[in-house]
Amino acid sequence: MNSIKCFKRLPIIIVLISVLSLVVACGGDSGSRNPVYGGSSIHQEERKGQTVMVFAISIVDGNGNPYTGGILIGGAAFTPISSFPIAVASVGGRAEVVVEITEPGEYRLGIDGLTDTHGFTHLPLPDDENTNGKVLLSQDYRP
Repeated sequence: MNSIKCFKRLPIIIVLISVLSLVVACGGDSGSRNPVYGGSSIHQEERKGQTVMVFAISIVDGNGNPYTGGILIGGAAFTPISSFPIAVASVGGRAEVVVEITEPGEYRLGIDGLTDTHGFTHLPLPDDENTNGKVLLSQDYRP
């Protein structure tokens, strides 16, 4: 008898699961809250007697407003003679990566992901298929 009751309830359960799936998938404007790369500026300056390249990065939400939640920007910096991983926190939608200039050449910064305070990593440019969502910033230094 119990198996007959289960089969009678099965269509209702399937409908409920389908409706819940739709609610989660179409949950309104939640995608606009995800952090994305909003742009950058690159400049040289002197800090403590050393010439440095400053990569200033902005992080925005899907609506173009500064992303004020906590974000860790992960990637790598590349100099003419070496490379090293970076992990920089964004405060108020802005972050700076400072790279010491050691010799002439191309200085690059690759941004692989933006990790929020819940541990979710978002692609910096989720709609850009040419770079697979990654950001590459480059500046040539010639003294």
